[in-house]
Amino acid sequence: ADSYRTQTSKLDQEYDDGRFKREELEYRLGDKDRLYLSKRLTYEVYQEQCEKMIKHPDQYVESKLSIEKFQQEIKQFEKELPKLQQVINTIKSRLNHFEEQKQVIEQMRIHLKELDAEVQLALEDKILKENEFTRIEKSLHLMKQ
Repeated sequence: ADSYRTQTSKLDQEYDDGRFKREELEYRLGDKDRLYLSKRLTYEVYQEQCEKMIKHPDQYVESKLSIEKFQQEIKQFEKELPKLQQVINTIKSRLNHFEEQKQVIEQMRIHLKELDAEVQLALEDKILKENEFTRIEKSLHLMKQ
C-alpha cells in the first residue's frame, strides 16, 4: 500500500506540475479553433463569390482579375486548413492525454482507499487475534498457578 501511495502521489504531483501546460494548451486550442473557423468561413465565402463571378462575369467589373485573386486565396486556404486542423487535433490529443492521466490518478486514489481499508481491517484483525492470544496466555498462566 505504501509503494502504491508513493506511486499515486508521484503521478498526482506530475499532473499538478502539468497544470500550466494544460492551461496553455487549452488557450492555444481555443485560439486555433477560432482561427480555423475564421479561415473556413472566409474560404466558403470566397468559393461562393468566385462561383458567382464565373457564372455572371458581366455583372462584375474586372472579373477576370478578381476571379484569379479569389482562386489563389482559395488554393491558399486549401493548403492552410488541413494543416491547421492537424494542429488542432494534436492539441486535442495532448489534452486528452492529460484527461486520461487524471482518470488514471482518480482510479488509483479509489484503489488506494480500498487498500487502506484492507490494511486497516488486517491491522484490526491482528490486534483482535493478539488480544485473544494474550487472554489465552493469561488464562493458561492462571490455570497453572
